[in-house]
Amino acid sequence: MEDSKDKNGSYETAGNGLVGHIRSKFQQAETSKIYDEKRWLKAYRNYRGLYGPEMAFRDNEKSRIFVKITKTKVLASFGQIIEVLFSQNKFPLGINPTSVPEGIAEKAHLKTPQEHNNHKLQKKWILMVMQVMAKASLLVLLLQT
Repeated sequence: MEDSKDKNGSYETAGNGLVGHIRSKFQQAETSKIYDEKRWLKAYRNYRGLYGPEMAFRDNEKSRIFVKITKTKVLASFGQIIEVLFSQNKFPLGINPTSVPEGIAEKAHLKTPQEHNNHKLQKKWILMVMQVMAKASLLVLLLQT
């Protein structure tokens, strides 16, 4: 296949829909990340104590107080995580076996003979109801014609 140059100046293989598909996926990826990038920039500015482009000052103002709440919270949570992870030179998670399993009755149990027979009867009853409904629907179809 030969390459042709379109009016935008980019090369595209003639008659190939793959290029269009790749371009549409690329454009979708570009536009879908805009929201996340704006959110990240706002969080970064809050952490650094920088004013965003939407902040406008009056002629008589030079700046306003910027309380770095984000930085305070980030540093506090970072300190707590470090304290938990590296305290007493032990890893904070552990697995110990339980002597008596908890919640086993809800998860694993054997049916009594009575429950087993009831289950069989329910299956038979459901099968009979389904057969009757099938016969009834067949009868309705025959009567309609």
